Amino acid sequence: MKRDIFMRLSLSLLVASASVAAVGCGAESSPIETGSDQPATVSTEDLRSQFETIAESGYVGSGLPGLQSGIEALNKPEVTKEFENLAAAEAAGQQDKVKASAKKLIRLL
Repeated sequence: MKRDIFMRLSLSLLVASASVAAVGCGAESSPIETGSDQPATVSTEDLRSQFETIAESGYVGSGLPGLQSGIEALNKPEVTKEFENLAAAEAAGQQDKVKASAKKLIRLL
């Protein structure tokens, strides 16, 4: 009797596992088309506003890549250099240096 229960349980688990494996995690996703070949642009005012928030908090967080693309689009070497200082300070966890770099970037923008 115990063996019969064990066999049924084993068979049920095998069927359930096979079903999950066959179905997978869902449909493959594809990138969203924006209808434009141009990358999204960020205005200087938007950047300034974001750096004001960073200057108050001392944290950049997950917004770093978006800020980087906006800074690169400006094509201003002094702004790019200061942004690199800000990114390095963020990576090192130096909140005071992040705040100082953000304030300097606001002036440079």
